[in-house]
Amino acid sequence: MFNSHTDELDQKIKKQREELSTLQQAADSVLQILNIKKSLEQLTAGNAEIFSIVIHNGNLFTITIQLEYSPIYIGRLSSINFYGYITNFAPSLYKDNRLFSRVNYDTSGTKIDSIYLIDNIGGIRNQGYGSLIMEAFLCYVKRLHVKKVYGELSSFDTKDPFDPKNGKLLHHFYKKFGFHILPDNRIELEIE
Repeated sequence: MFNSHTDELDQKIKKQREELSTLQQAADSVLQILNIKKSLEQLTAGNAEIFSIVIHNGNLFTITIQLEYSPIYIGRLSSINFYGYITNFAPSLYKDNRLFSRVNYDTSGTKIDSIYLIDNIGGIRNQGYGSLIMEAFLCYVKRLHVKKVYGELSSFDTKDPFDPKNGKLLHHFYKKFGFHILPDNRIELEIE
């Protein structure tokens, strides 16, 4: 009789431990969601908007877009900037990847003619985060019906004395997205 009562109590304790573990996991999940929400609110505090959120290499990677408009030509888009953040489950505003561009208009000044890539800054190299930013940028540019994206790679980028392989990696990166590498390290992409 005593053994059966002890077994019954052991079963109740085991069940309560399992329930407690489940509740703890749920509480942890809620805290993670609240931290992510806080991070995302910080990322969009300015005039940036969330473009996409993906899980990449086990990290939550948030891509934001920031559009800037001309103070002279009211309502005319002047630049498109993308930022990438590894947000995970703790708020972090470290901009891991950034892509800055300038919008060029045709002679009438009403239609976007091309986009000049000012800078594409990578945080963590060779992990795919730069590719995610470029994919987001090109997706947005195609929505604008832009026909050409161009820019140039700096001599420091292509002849980095601290990382001699960087130039080849950059060429590979841009070629992967269909860019042509022209003389003097100019890059150009015709969009159909």
